[in-house]
Amino acid sequence: MSFQDLDVKKEYRSKLVSISKEFYTPILKEAITYDRAVGFFSSTALIMIANGLIPFINNGGNIRLIASPRLSEEDITAIKAGYEKRGVVVQALLRSLYDAADFKESQRLNLLANLIADKRLDIKIALVNSESKMGMYTRKWGCLRTKLEIK
Repeated sequence: MSFQDLDVKKEYRSKLVSISKEFYTPILKEAITYDRAVGFFSSTALIMIANGLIPFINNGGNIRLIASPRLSEEDITAIKAGYEKRGVVVQALLRSLYDAADFKESQRLNLLANLIADKRLDIKIALVNSESKMGMYTRKWGCLRTKLEIK
């Protein structure tokens, strides 16, 4: 299946529909890359899109995220742990974490750390020029890519 085969609406409003269920889950099931820039990031977002992340990871998918430096202390700790584990954790053990039952039951911070450790998620922090006094990084965009089918 490709993105063209999906029933994607022109617009989603979070007060009217579940964007994670109606947009992210079906899209991520077909995607192989997900690039995203956001003003705020929380590991709870990963849990909200878990049903789409499972097949995304099984497809070899990778996420690159740019976010503001305003992260919770818990997320900062999990991010650090993920990058520290990256070169240490055995690949077979990590792969077992992506089994659907284990994946949904895992804690959000463990999920965040393990996605980073398995090189499935990279997070970059956007710093705003302090001289401009513009405050926090607030750009929002996303780009998903799927495998091209040759017919």
